Amino acid sequence: MHPASFLDLATADGAVALPAISWQAVSWGLAILAGGYLLSRALGWCTRRYLLWRGRSASASAIFAALARTLTQLFSFAAAVTVVFPSVRPVNALGGIGVITIAAGIAFQTVLGNMFAGW
Repeated sequence: MHPASFLDLATADGAVALPAISWQAVSWGLAILAGGYLLSRALGWCTRRYLLWRGRSASASAIFAALARTLTQLFSFAAAVTVVFPSVRPVNALGGIGVITIAAGIAFQTVLGNMFAGW
């Protein structure tokens, strides 16, 4: 969020006026979470079946199915948070994911380098 937009949310007494959270938004958020969970289970099952059909090993298909489920659940969680909390924008959620990815990449750089080198 741009620093100037915080000034737009400030009230006369200096408090920040955030948008209200409604029960309707919470119920929509829960519906998005439930739908994302069901979609992730279906996508994981389809991914596993497809990879087994293509001749991949059982362990590889299980790993990629779990990856598909996890990514779908993360995106549904981010969507639910943006619906329930109106002040959170999808750009903020994606920016946070990007920062975490860069930090994990830097942290695992040596470990992955050694793994690919055969250590």
